[in-house]
Amino acid sequence: MHRCSLIILLLTLLGGFALTSADKATARQNDGAGLQASFRTSLAGSTSELPFWLYANRYGELEAGSAAAGLSLLSASYRLGGPQQRFLLETGAGIALRAADTRNSAHFQTLYLRAEYGIFRLEAGRFYDDAEMTLPHLTSGSMIVSRNATPVPRIQLSTRDFINIPFTAGHVQFRGRYSDGQLESSRYVSNALLHQKMAHLKFNIWRFEIMTGFIHNVVWAGTDPERGKLPRSFSDYMRVVTGRSADPESSASVSEQINRLGNGVAAYDGSMIVHLNGAQLIAYRQIYLEDTVSLRLRSYMDGLYGLGFQHIQWFTWLNTLILEYVNTIRQDSLPGMPPGRARYYNHGNYYSGWTYQGNVLGNPLLTIDPERERYPVFNNMIIGWHLGMDGQLSDQLSWQFLGTFTRNYGNCNDDLLISGNLCSVTTTGRNPRPGSEARPRSEVRRDQYSFAFSGSYTFEQMPALSTQATLAIDTGAFLGNRLGLEISLLYRL
Repeated sequence: MHRCSLIILLLTLLGGFALTSADKATARQNDGAGLQASFRTSLAGSTSELPFWLYANRYGELEAGSAAAGLSLLSASYRLGGPQQRFLLETGAGIALRAADTRNSAHFQTLYLRAEYGIFRLEAGRFYDDAEMTLPHLTSGSMIVSRNATPVPRIQLSTRDFINIPFTAGHVQFRGRYSDGQLESSRYVSNALLHQKMAHLKFNIWRFEIMTGFIHNVVWAGTDPERGKLPRSFSDYMRVVTGRSADPESSASVSEQINRLGNGVAAYDGSMIVHLNGAQLIAYRQIYLEDTVSLRLRSYMDGLYGLGFQHIQWFTWLNTLILEYVNTIRQDSLPGMPPGRARYYNHGNYYSGWTYQGNVLGNPLLTIDPERERYPVFNNMIIGWHLGMDGQLSDQLSWQFLGTFTRNYGNCNDDLLISGNLCSVTTTGRNPRPGSEARPRSEVRRDQYSFAFSGSYTFEQMPALSTQATLAIDTGAFLGNRLGLEISLLYRL
C-alpha cells in the first residue's frame, strides 16, 4: 500500500476510535427530529482480492480488485418535523474516506435536501432510495437500480409512500416517483442525463397486498467524443419521457430514430405480501426490459424472481428468509438466433452502458470491467440462485447470511458468437443471417459460489456503539477462490 494510503488509513482509524470512545452519556434514543449523526470505520482484507459480497451492493464504498482497504464514513442529518407529521424538512451529508491498494477516495456518499408536505416528497442531491427493492439488505439487487453504485445526483418528486385512492376505502393505493439527474463526466458520453420514473398500484384485499407497476429509466443527452453534443432540447426530453423515437432531423443515431431516444432500461414490477399467522409470505418479480420488442414480453423469463418470509415469529433466531432466481439469457433473441442479443446493461451509442462511477447500477451479478471504455458489462448472460437470511440471537447479537450461485456465460459478442453479426443488430427476421454461428453455452459456462456471513454486536452498557464482523468466501471458475474478512465499528449519536 502506498504511503499516502497508509496516512489516510491511520487518520480515519484514529478519528473513528476517538469518536467511538466518546462519553456514553451522549448516546440517546432519537425520535427522528433534530440532529442525527453516525460514524463507521472498518478494515477489510483478503487472500487475493476482496470476495464478491464484501464490495457488491455497498453503494460503491469498496472496489472490486482490492486486496485490502480501510473505510470511514461520517454521516449527519438535521430534521424538522417527523415522518408521521404533515411537514418535514431534512438536510444531510455522508462523507466517505477510503484507503485501498487500488484507489483512494474522499467523496460525498450522500449530500441532499429533502422536504415533505402532505402526500408529497421533494428531494435534491445525492441520496439513498430503496423504493424499488424488496428487502434491500438481503436481495441480490434490483434489475434496475440496486445498492451497488454510489447514488446518482438528481432532483426527485415522489409520494411519501403508498397513498389511498379516493373512494376505495384504502383497498387501492398508489405510489409514484419522477426524477432527473446527471451522470459523471468521465463516461464515454460525458455528462449524460438520467431520467427516471416509477408508478405502482397496490391492492389490499383481506390478507393480501398485491402490487403491480412499471419502472422506466433513460440515459440521454451528453457529449459524444465523435458526434459532439447529443439531442437535449425540451422536445427531445418529452420524447425521452414518453418513450418515443428521436427526431429524424436531430443528431441522434439511426437506431434511436428507428427505436427510442436514449438508452432505456425498464421493468414490469410486481410483488405480493400474504399476512400469515406468525409471518408474512412475500413474492416478487421484475421482468427486465431494454427495447421495444421486450415490452411485448418476448423475453418474459428474463429478470428477477423472489420468494420468502419476513417478520417471522415461528423461530426466535430467524427474522427474514428470501430465495431469488435471476435469469438474463434470452435477451430478445428469436428462435435460431444466439441468446444474449440485447446485450443487457450495454448500449450501442452510450457505450458506458447502465453503469455509474465504475459500478453496475442494476443487479451486480451482471459484472463489469471498469477498464473497458465500450461495453464494460462483459458478463451479462447469467443464471443465478441467491439466498438471504437474517435474525437475532439476543438483544445485542444479530446475524446475516448471503449465499449465491451463478452460471456465467459472458456475453453474446465476446463469448458465444463465432462468426456473423447477430448479437449486434436489431432484426425482426426469424432466420439467422448467413454465416452466423454460435458456440453452445456449455462451452463458455463458468460457475461461481459466493458466501458472506455477518455478525453484529451492540454493547449493552453503550447501546450507541456496535461492532460487526463479516467473513466472505468465493469459490469457482468465474471469480476464483478468495477468502476475506471485514471488521467494523459503528457509533450513533
